Amino acid sequence: MQMILKWLTVVLLACAGSVQAQPFSDEFPRPGVLKPNVAFWTRVFGDYSEYQSAVVHVDAPYKIYTVLDFRDELAAGKSVMQVRLMQRKEEERVKRKIDQQLRNVHLQRNNPEALDGEERLLWSLFSDSDDPNRYKNAIGEWRAQRGLKERTRLALETSGAYLSEMERIFDSYGLPTALTRLPLVESSFNLDAYSKVGAAGIWQFMPASARLYMRMNEAVDDRADPWTSTDAAARHLRDDYRALGNWPLAITAYNHGRGSLARGLRETGGSTLEDLLTRWDSGRRFGFASRNFYAEFLAATDVERNHPEFFGDVSRSEALQFDTVSTEHYVPYGTLQRCAGVDDATFRRLNPAYRPEVIEGKLYVPPTKNIRVPKGQADGFRALYAVLGDSERFVEQRFYYSQHRVASGETLERIARRYGVSLRNLLSANPGVKPSRLSIGQQVRIPPRGATDSNSRGRLVKAVDSTPVADADGNRVHRVRSGQTLSDIARRYRVTLSGLMELNQLGGSHLIRSGSLLKIPTG
Repeated sequence: MQMILKWLTVVLLACAGSVQAQPFSDEFPRPGVLKPNVAFWTRVFGDYSEYQSAVVHVDAPYKIYTVLDFRDELAAGKSVMQVRLMQRKEEERVKRKIDQQLRNVHLQRNNPEALDGEERLLWSLFSDSDDPNRYKNAIGEWRAQRGLKERTRLALETSGAYLSEMERIFDSYGLPTALTRLPLVESSFNLDAYSKVGAAGIWQFMPASARLYMRMNEAVDDRADPWTSTDAAARHLRDDYRALGNWPLAITAYNHGRGSLARGLRETGGSTLEDLLTRWDSGRRFGFASRNFYAEFLAATDVERNHPEFFGDVSRSEALQFDTVSTEHYVPYGTLQRCAGVDDATFRRLNPAYRPEVIEGKLYVPPTKNIRVPKGQADGFRALYAVLGDSERFVEQRFYYSQHRVASGETLERIARRYGVSLRNLLSANPGVKPSRLSIGQQVRIPPRGATDSNSRGRLVKAVDSTPVADADGNRVHRVRSGQTLSDIARRYRVTLSGLMELNQLGGSHLIRSGSLLKIPTG
């Protein structure tokens, strides 16, 4: 599969139409068609609170129907969960009301004096169009966009720890360092960001593209590493630019895919993002997120550049300083931490890509050139690493099985795809499982990615049963171990962090105690 993905990337780069690759430019043009969108997104990043909802037209978000405000409810003592529920219900109520008003405005479009005050505002909102069906066509075409002011302020504070090294990486590729602000849009510099569709890390790489640019396997997911993923993002954006020829298209392709944009350019005969926005009839494939991605980037950089205007003083985190060392063996995670001479929290912060199975000792840290240690401690690490005995340095990875509980409608083929293993290896690891007789709740052993039929049957160093316990209602439950984080647990069970927090009514808190039980979302 990885070879196929690499081949597809080569084909896309070679067949991106008539676009001629150009030298890298520092220019980020602002087409006139985007100016009202940039103004709207500037308000989203810098003015609107996460407890405010701007109800807007989906194709023209600068057309704002109303702004709902729930900050007073939070100040009055209601919990975050209560306010979120109120916010969601009110958004849906207002959307239904707007649709009814649009129907009436459509009927009275030539007789505006018959409209009430709110309907008259809707009538004027679309006065820039002479389409007789403009109000009818707007029915159902709305979106509730919540503000990002709090998240953006926190992102500016957090980003200070990483931006200097991120800028150095982009500069080493000859790329504009302003591109390092894309995580303001993608993740608000949340290292634990994990979307409902499987994108992860500050750069929100999807698994397929991640495997083209970095490590993503049983032991390591480099998407969680802000430095390694930045190097991957730089190469990804470099390839997008070379394929599409300018930054508005390349940045949009980072969200939408360079192959799809290249197809849009061929279909429209265009060469710019403005051509796609005004001429590409792609249905909802080129949807809200993709159409607004470049405008969001421009707005986010504006807000950062003028952050005192929006946030007052912002205390940026100090840049993390570190040295990099290499290893030549498979080594227990705890051994490397000891060689680094730091506590667990510090070592994890510098090396955040290792999966829970590695941290818990079920798998070893594979040979690598980028173990990070605090500044000035590289020599000490090398000295301790050099004298490690055979009991702490190995020539091969440990082998283990994880466990999957079959859910309704699942097949072995679907389970194999979910975990990235071959159906043959899955069948080999489960000789007693009949594909035609799977039952809900049945346990299926999952071999690690890359395992062959021979080594899945051969000598096992250690077979680990990672099945979660169940509560009285049959829900999956995880008992928190010392040192685990919510992000670790979400990644382990392949669920979203937000879903895990919502199911366990954690509100906005990421704090969990060792020994406590967490319900695990299904599916």
